Amino acid sequence: MGVLVQNNQNSTNSQFMPQTLADAHLLLTKSPCMIFLPKELRAHFLKERQKQFITIAKLGWPLLVCMLVGEITIAHVFYRGSLLGQDHVIWDNHFFTCAVVLFVGVVFAHIPKMASSFQIWLGLLIVIVLLDKLYIALALKNIQLVQYHMGATIMIVVIDMLALRLTTSVATFSCLTAGFFAWFAAHKNLNSYDLYILLYFFTTVAICGAIALLVERQDKLLFLHKIVLLHQVEAQEDINNELSLLSQIDGLSGLANRRYFDEILELEWNRGLRDKMMLSIIFIDIDYFKIYNDTYGHIAGDECIKKVSSALGSIVIRSADLIARYGGEEFIVLLPNTELEGAIHIAEQMLSVVDRAKIPHKGSLILENISVSIGVASCIPLKSIQATDLINAADMALYQAKSNGRHQVCGGR
Repeated sequence: MGVLVQNNQNSTNSQFMPQTLADAHLLLTKSPCMIFLPKELRAHFLKERQKQFITIAKLGWPLLVCMLVGEITIAHVFYRGSLLGQDHVIWDNHFFTCAVVLFVGVVFAHIPKMASSFQIWLGLLIVIVLLDKLYIALALKNIQLVQYHMGATIMIVVIDMLALRLTTSVATFSCLTAGFFAWFAAHKNLNSYDLYILLYFFTTVAICGAIALLVERQDKLLFLHKIVLLHQVEAQEDINNELSLLSQIDGLSGLANRRYFDEILELEWNRGLRDKMMLSIIFIDIDYFKIYNDTYGHIAGDECIKKVSSALGSIVIRSADLIARYGGEEFIVLLPNTELEGAIHIAEQMLSVVDRAKIPHKGSLILENISVSIGVASCIPLKSIQATDLINAADMALYQAKSNGRHQVCGGR
């Protein structure tokens, strides 16, 4: 915490380019009937749909298994008399195919690399299931079996279009592909088939596709609102963080201010009480600073404060340490878990670094350059004393350094 540094919190705004945020605002403003997302927005939208699909797949696969088992059970309980000969073989093979497709889909959904491309393989699995179901519906002779089978087929279409988080284009393409392949296979292999089944199927796909388009449009609008809102919230957080930081910084020196120092001192004092940990304070005062102001003027005095602050701050490098401007030409350093000897060593480095800065001071009575006097005090916090007692001890050591001729370090416990 040496020289107080701004919190390094990368805002998640950075994941969106300014142009992308502008595109989101523009789309929300226009709110067209068909929303075509730019490349980056589309990538994030599809990523959200991927997360939703993974959640649905992990939570919903038992329901799909129950639906498959239920369909098999109902078929054999209520339509046993109709399942004769070749129809029975076709029916059982179909459910075996559905079970394999369901198993593959569940496994793929639990593999991260496969889940990222679910729009592709899930679309293909839907094509396989619907192609098989439609062809069987066209091949079956019993009207009751056909009606029952088409009911299950339409349910899969609805799930495909509205529940699995496929894009409308992928879901519609899967259904239409399955429909055309089923018609082609029936045309080549079956002597006769009912075109009404295909008409019913394609009509259902068209209706579900229109509904899916509306749902996807709403999803995109919600996604855009979420991005814009997130951007606004993060912008406000950035402002709040900046204001919080400014409230902790001394405007002239760039170091922590006295109020923030007092807050951190209280925290470290309580920690020292709990952990029986040594705490040290260094009190620093610029020698003959009033004479400097009178000689060079207050503007030069402010520049002097900045240069001394920079020099002192370069010595305080541990993240737990804190240097602050305590008032006027006074500075104070908090050194947690530091013995007196270590604190005196740091104070001597500060004395030297200010000397090396060689800030001219022709009014000084001891040197030709700016110098500092330093007092150091250390203690293990106790309930019988206060944190201010440690500050007073460092102040007394500073007074001793001045009394001894300035430009030196004095320390005590």
